[in-house]
This record gives sequence, structure tokens and C-alpha cells, in this order.
Amino acid sequence: MVRPMLSIALAALAVVGLAALDLRLAGARAAGPNDSAIAYTNRGLVYLEQGDYDRALADFDRVVKLFPGNPIGYYNRALAYRNRGDYQRAIADYGKAIRLNPRYVAAYNNRAWAYYKWDKPAMGLRDANRAIALDRKFAPAYGTRANIYEAMGHSDKAIADHRKLLELEPTNEESKQALARLSAATGQEIESLPPGGGPALSPPVNSGPGSDDQGDPQNAN
Repeated sequence: MVRPMLSIALAALAVVGLAALDLRLAGARAAGPNDSAIAYTNRGLVYLEQGDYDRALADFDRVVKLFPGNPIGYYNRALAYRNRGDYQRAIADYGKAIRLNPRYVAAYNNRAWAYYKWDKPAMGLRDANRAIALDRKFAPAYGTRANIYEAMGHSDKAIADHRKLLELEPTNEESKQALARLSAATGQEIESLPPGGGPALSPPVNSGPGSDDQGDPQNAN
């Protein structure tokens, strides 16, 4: 399945190492709340990457207390909750981030994924639609919505979204595999690779006036 987007800073922070981040944090506390928030965020992201979710949550809690009006703290804390499987708290924190920044595309996408994992796909669909309405080139949202459509039994719409994702990310192996699986389940056949490498699918065998509409819904509310 296509996973929600994580912070691009994780790889660089992991190279720095926790010991160095601890030293930076000690200096940041003396420098002021802004430097402290950055240091706690950086260390929390490393803990998150290492799977130490309790320590990550503790650091992100400190960031939220230092700057309760900044959506990044809530967003990162939601990632830790989500990775720990606490989808209800993750959804609540994504909601706080969105209230502070109503155009936070990644937060809408990740909240949609959390709803999907929490077995509430219809609620996730609304968030995925909103993410795509805000940024039609944000590829992860198409992957999220494709999984939601599949869970809701709308295979044709899931296929359409995987194809759109592959237009944006032609090398995405997860969507290629999903297309192959869905095509077998629906009777569609992979014909050839269009420019960019994504699978092209033939029309459904039983397509016609009564077939399911494959258009993208625009419900962004």
C-alpha cells in the first residue's frame, strides 16, 4: 500500500545521531524556546524513525507546549501516534494542525490514511479529496484515495487513482503492483507501458452505460 509522506529530514537527522542531537538540545535550552523547539523536533523525528514512539511523543509534546500555535508540532505528534497504531489520537492531532493551517495538504492526506486504517474509509475519502483539491500534483493523496476506494468496493476508481499516481511518480512500485492485482480482480488487462513506465489498462470487459463512473469526485468539504 502507498504510505503517507514522512518528513524528508529524517535521513539527514539519522546521520547526525542521537548523541549529537542531545548535545545540541542542551545548548538550545539556553538559547531560547525557538532553538529548543527545533532541537526537540529533530530528536523526536529520529526517535520516530527508530520506532521509539514513546520518546518521540515526549519530544513532540514539548514542542506543542512551547509553540501551541504552530501546526508542525501537532503534525509530527500525529505521525508518532499513527505509527503506534493510535489512530484516534493521530486524527485529533492532524485536525489541530489543519485548524491552524487549513491548506496543510500532507495533514489532510495523512488524516485520510488514519481514517482508512481506523476502518472509517468514508471519512478518509473526504480528506483525500480535499488534499487533491488543494494540490493536484501531490502524488501520495492519489495512493491514499486509491486504497480507500478499494476498501469501499470501487475498484475502477482505485485503478484510476493508481494510474494518476503513476503519471506523477512513474517508478512507484506499490501502485504498479496494486494495478496488476486490481486488473486481475476486475478482468482488466495490462497492455503496455505508456511514456513514463506506468501500466496502461484496457477498458473493463463489461463497461458500458451502466458501469461505475471513473471520474474523480470533487467533494472538498
